[in-house]
Amino acid sequence: MISVNRCLQPPVESYLPQGVSIKCELVSSIDLLSERVTVTYRLVDLERGDVHVESVNSPVLESTDYYQLFTVIGNLPECFVFSLDVSCAVAEMRGETFVKVTLHDKTGRKLTTLLAGYVTYRRGLAYPPIHIEDSAVPPGKLISGGDAGFPLTFAVPPYRLRVLRSVRFTLTTSAVEADRIPYIAFADEGETVFFELESPLGQPASSVFVYNFVLGGDTRSVIQPGTTDVTHVQICLPDLRLLPLQAVEMDVYNSDEDDNPGPVTLWYEELLLTDYHVEVA
Repeated sequence: MISVNRCLQPPVESYLPQGVSIKCELVSSIDLLSERVTVTYRLVDLERGDVHVESVNSPVLESTDYYQLFTVIGNLPECFVFSLDVSCAVAEMRGETFVKVTLHDKTGRKLTTLLAGYVTYRRGLAYPPIHIEDSAVPPGKLISGGDAGFPLTFAVPPYRLRVLRSVRFTLTTSAVEADRIPYIAFADEGETVFFELESPLGQPASSVFVYNFVLGGDTRSVIQPGTTDVTHVQICLPDLRLLPLQAVEMDVYNSDEDDNPGPVTLWYEELLLTDYHVEVA
């Protein structure tokens, strides 16, 4: 407790009436176990004239839990909020952990947002100045992944937004005559396809094609001469944002059971969403 000179004049916008609560929304794609998000607040109790400084850690959050709303401090006395600071010791990249600090009245209704943004161990958030950031604004976290082959389903978890940037794989076909046509389909949470992209080039029997689906690229095919001719096919991906529970499905039309699709390499951008849920006071 520190005694405060009553002649101090804090900013009017930092005044909080009695009964207000400070809450924190947290969305993370990483585990927050022993090291968590820490919210430090500094406020002046107008009745007692004391400065309170305290730090509150977020509850344990596993990446499979995705989202938490917790109370930093509830039922405040009439006071001024001098400062808020948010830090996270384990988030290494932008796009991994998003934090929003809000004020709520006695009924639990949200009054305003004090700060919002991505935090890392290098970059925290502070109030003042007010920092309000939309979690869905790029850049996000760039992630690479892979899978053994086809058919492949790439689903978006809850509280995430993903943009597919590239897909690469090799397909070696058997001697069975048929034009193989790889495709990528974008489907909603009900598995209804709303967009499908096919290779413009049919792949014949007994051939090796390398496919590259690339965001922002053009569509073309190039034959690479060598011991065995290999055709590289580049296909332009659409700039589609996949929402939670939507999915990308990949397979090959007219495939034969003896075809040999190589490993699939994915590269995508991931952002977090805080407005995916229905907020409960």
